[in-house]
Amino acid sequence: MDSFRFAFSLALIVCLSFLLLFYIYFRLLYGVKKNREVPRWIYKFGQAFQGRVYVKYENATTSAALRDANIFLFFWLLSNVLSFAFLYYKSGNYYAAVYQCCKLQFLIVLLAMMLHSLFQFFRMTFHSSREARRWYSTTNALSWVAFLSCFLLASFVSTMGFPESPLTAQIDGTKLIVGSTKASSLIDAGFSFAGKSAESKVTNKRNDPFYYGEYLKLQRTENPTVL
Repeated sequence: MDSFRFAFSLALIVCLSFLLLFYIYFRLLYGVKKNREVPRWIYKFGQAFQGRVYVKYENATTSAALRDANIFLFFWLLSNVLSFAFLYYKSGNYYAAVYQCCKLQFLIVLLAMMLHSLFQFFRMTFHSSREARRWYSTTNALSWVAFLSCFLLASFVSTMGFPESPLTAQIDGTKLIVGSTKASSLIDAGFSFAGKSAESKVTNKRNDPFYYGEYLKLQRTENPTVL
């Protein structure tokens, strides 16, 4: 149960971080549509994240700030699409490509942040207007929450892993799928378990779904097999 609680807690944190991301964006969208300011904590959150070079971010809920946030989200979406296309072309497996894409979200969002910064640099270089030189705290807050959310998502996916196809075995013409074939089906097929009867109970003493209850010998009268 400890492993389940850990996985559930981590998944909950990932969901909450993405909810915060959506909340910041839709508060910005709502503020621009209704001509209202976003909550001040969003401004402060965006101002708090600084690199080696100090940047004076502008606290503004304007169409320009919304457009800047949309540009970052566009680069994030573009990075995901290109990464998925490459991974799918490489593996040929849709689910494996989705898994790898989720696992690489930390690097993908970093790429999106770099592309957004390069876009800002070129816009400042080729446009002399004051509008082109503005950096918005709302976009900075959005990008760093996205960074945190992707880091948590990548950690969760890497920890949980990707479900592989179940192992199968062929024993005396009977197909056995590990984790799927029931003991009753094996008994009906003529197998028996050494030291156990059809009424015997097998208890998982560790109380953990990642461990089996007991190791048993699966056998027919002439061909015993240990599983």
